[in-house]
Amino acid sequence: ALACEADKADALSLIEVLESSGKRACACCKKDAVCFSGNLQQCGSCKAVWYCGRGCQVKHWNDGHKIDCITVLYLSEGMLLFTWTA
Repeated sequence: ALACEADKADALSLIEVLESSGKRACACCKKDAVCFSGNLQQCGSCKAVWYCGRGCQVKHWNDGHKIDCITVLYLSEGMLLFTWTA
């Protein structure tokens, strides 16, 4: 049980880093938040990435964020992930 708690703490630490660095630029187009006239919008599910607009959010989702988003949600909830390889 102690290892699981350590793994969960590591996962939460990683998520905090992602959130902090993500606030600085759009996850899709990499536009710097300082250069952007509006506020970056946070992913409503994982809260780990930020976007300059809906178009970038949809593109990033279709380009693979849907997998990362689910992974971050599982890690933040302390669930164990298994990857199957063939």
